[in-house]
Amino acid sequence: MADYNTIRRPATTAPRAAVYDEGLRAYMNKVYSLMTAGMAVSAAVAWGFAEMAGGPGAWTEFGRVIYQSPVRWVIMFLPLLMVFAFGAALNRLSTQGATLMFYAFAAAMGASLSSIFLRYTDASIVTTFLATAGGFAALSLYGYTTKRDLTAMGRFLIIGLVGLIIAMIVNIFVGSGAVAFAISTIGVLIFAGLTAYDTQRIKNTYLELAASNSDFIGKWVPLVASAAENVEDQNGPDYLTRLEYAMVGESLKNLMTFPFIRERVAAGTLALHGAHFGIERGELLDRGG
Repeated sequence: MADYNTIRRPATTAPRAAVYDEGLRAYMNKVYSLMTAGMAVSAAVAWGFAEMAGGPGAWTEFGRVIYQSPVRWVIMFLPLLMVFAFGAALNRLSTQGATLMFYAFAAAMGASLSSIFLRYTDASIVTTFLATAGGFAALSLYGYTTKRDLTAMGRFLIIGLVGLIIAMIVNIFVGSGAVAFAISTIGVLIFAGLTAYDTQRIKNTYLELAASNSDFIGKWVPLVASAAENVEDQNGPDYLTRLEYAMVGESLKNLMTFPFIRERVAAGTLALHGAHFGIERGELLDRGG
């Protein structure tokens, strides 16, 4: 059980900080792994569409439907529509549902970008990808490590992104080369800033959840850390058992931080007892009060 005060003001002990750091690394690794998998899906779908299309002068039936019929407009705007749908349904989706929708979005994005395989060489695509990946890594590292709060910048960039999308849609019908160049330049700047902002936001989301009242680790880490400080010989074969036993004692102490429990114990109307159940041996050991 977490300390009455700890729930409200999380401790900043070194053991707890170490657990948070380890948890944050695992969390960010999972985020980047999911992003990598999504990129792989997008690349595979884009390459597959281009291969099945044949290309200018050698269009297959699939290519004519995808790139020369009104279906191309559906494919072009499908990722944008999915972003809005994802945002509206996110809080109602299960983890599995959200993951499935993410991969569906990655596939739709791949389909919408597939025409680049028909316009550019494989070498130029790989070179551009590597340059973009390097820029993303640098900007994401900045967002992860900077002490500067990027929240205000992020809100400004999101507004800019909305304007950029509107300009892109308008230029589809206008077809201005100058506007297209401006959109490309401004788009690079906006997404560069959003990369750093989103990385910081993802990191802060984890830290806020880890310190919140509803977080399991946030409540139990101080208890484990406090118990560990009082257990000697941490390399001994029975260290974990002794640590669990010590945690029972810490739980009893933490219960006493709640005023209504402390008052009743002092009045003699309530007695606290602790017990430790050894799963390995199947024994219930009385810790006492």
